[in-house]
Amino acid sequence: MSAHAHCVAGATREYVAEYQREYIRRWYAANPDKYAEHNERMKERYAAMSPEMRAFVGARSRCSSKTEPTVSKYRNRGIRFLFTSFEQWFAELGPRPTAEHSVDRINNDGNYEVGNVRWATKKEQRANQRVYQARNQYTKGATCHSISQF
Repeated sequence: MSAHAHCVAGATREYVAEYQREYIRRWYAANPDKYAEHNERMKERYAAMSPEMRAFVGARSRCSSKTEPTVSKYRNRGIRFLFTSFEQWFAELGPRPTAEHSVDRINNDGNYEVGNVRWATKKEQRANQRVYQARNQYTKGATCHSISQF
């Protein structure tokens, strides 16, 4: 067994994943033409997905990614993605009713799990969004609500 294999075998899953991401990042930095090809393939693959599959992939990504811009809204709040497969997800939600519908969590502080997801319009989602504290010098401590609540 090589030293590298021994090191990886004893490493945590997060360390190995970080190592792999860094290796891939450096490889693509050294081969920008390959990165462009890869990026195009990923765009085509995503575009070929059904709306239900895109919703599944997006929700799972929001809860698991360490680099997703929305990490403070999902992962840091402890919101987890508990569906084990796309089949389970689809059995719970069914087909998307219209193009105006997207996935919504019924309990906004709950996980993506059976019984807590639905298809909802933007208006329904605004009515279901969480209350947050304003954080600027003019509105210290003010509680802000969605406009649709007034």
